[in-house]
Amino acid sequence: MTNQRTEKTDLERIIDAAPDATIIVNSEGLIDRINVQAEKLFGYKRKELVGKTVEILIPGRFRDAHVAHRDVYSTAPSIREMGARLELYGCTKDGREFPIDVNLSPIDLGGRPIVIAAIRDFTEHKANESELRAAKNEAQTATAMKSRFLATASHDLRQPLQSLGLYLSVLKIRLKDDELQDIAGKMRSSLDAMGELLDRLLDLSKLETGAISAELEVFPIQDLLDQLEADNMPLAQKKGLELQIVHSPLVINSDPRLLQSIADNFITNAIKYTESGEITVKCCALEGDVCRLEVADTGIGIPETALESIFEEYVQLDNPGREHGKGQGLGLAIVNHIAQLLDHSLVVESKEGQGSVFSVEVPVAHADISDEPLPENKSKTAHSKSLAILLIDDDSAIIDATMMLLDAEGCQGYPAANGDEAFDLVSGGVLPDIIVSDYRLRGSNGITVIKKIRKYLHTELPAILITGDTSTPQISAADIPDCDILHKPVNTDELLALIREKGR
Repeated sequence: MTNQRTEKTDLERIIDAAPDATIIVNSEGLIDRINVQAEKLFGYKRKELVGKTVEILIPGRFRDAHVAHRDVYSTAPSIREMGARLELYGCTKDGREFPIDVNLSPIDLGGRPIVIAAIRDFTEHKANESELRAAKNEAQTATAMKSRFLATASHDLRQPLQSLGLYLSVLKIRLKDDELQDIAGKMRSSLDAMGELLDRLLDLSKLETGAISAELEVFPIQDLLDQLEADNMPLAQKKGLELQIVHSPLVINSDPRLLQSIADNFITNAIKYTESGEITVKCCALEGDVCRLEVADTGIGIPETALESIFEEYVQLDNPGREHGKGQGLGLAIVNHIAQLLDHSLVVESKEGQGSVFSVEVPVAHADISDEPLPENKSKTAHSKSLAILLIDDDSAIIDATMMLLDAEGCQGYPAANGDEAFDLVSGGVLPDIIVSDYRLRGSNGITVIKKIRKYLHTELPAILITGDTSTPQISAADIPDCDILHKPVNTDELLALIREKGR
């Protein structure tokens, strides 16, 4: 008897010293003891609770279910920690409900099984969670609004850049003075920087809103390496750098377009920040079904303290004055978004003054890629006459500048402000060699117009579709044969090269 009283006294001292509201429940579900904190939390005096079922502290609508749950628990009692993410509620003497978290600790008290329940008021925690959710939703809404604005306004933002670029190309062709040519070249550099900034912002908006999705496929990494060499060798040679592409037999599983975007950014940065030496691109097999596509340079390197921040937006370590020629600090932020989308890991190793190695880890595919037959060469012989170009755009400035550019190239342009005007020209006797059309036209779109003219002429006329939209699912879904897509602001050299190619 003395031992039981001692145990009771010690236990009461322990639970009274506990920081949380604490109750002791016996095997029959009756409250045996409570501490002062429990009295304050639930508004009862000890004598009002001792001997009552624990369900008195639970809202009425949950009591029957709790009795069944308690019976199951008593057959195999176990410790349940707080933070079990259960939606639990307590009920005060005056009937007020409030969220709680409960820790259950079953023990044996002198051969008598009991459960000690530590109870914590979760009202403030729930309120904080609600505030955090509201803040998160508000931030997501703001991000979505920003991204929708950029995506929707992209066509209008690109229009003036497109006309400026065309006028500048015509001006550069007509200028004979070397000094004026130099000025025109500087204007082109500034315009290109503006276009690059717009492209980066719109790319980032598409990634943030989920407008870009990964399309995984199995392909030889050498296909990607060959394309990287073709795209980046001219720029490396122009700067006097050696670009080495190491052959690889590996077959990988990734999105070739998005993976190329990551690698292109690595190589572009390597060229930009390397004054002499070489840049090496290679793919190495790692342990497990993973390989590492890496770009190593002998450039200026990155301070160790800055390695964590380089993938953040608008971070440029060597451009405190925001020189446009050095970019805008969005490239690696976009790379980071793409890597997360692909579930590929990024790795950076660098020594200041010695160079850097940027790499992305890609899953290896165990597949036999058979050699596919080369596509049939469908190129035509070159025209002996000047090319007739049906030009369709509802922006008068772009029509004017493009007509000047076509004239300088020796082509005959036939302008139309919309689909109806274009069809009237064709039905009136104009037989174009190539259609160059904007995608967005008043009352229609370039795809519809191209299809209508082709149907009327009973021939698949070569076409070039120009768009300022950031996302073009309708264009991709249309799958128009012999129709190339260019995005504004269009590089005029690329446009003219495409016209020459299609005119052969």
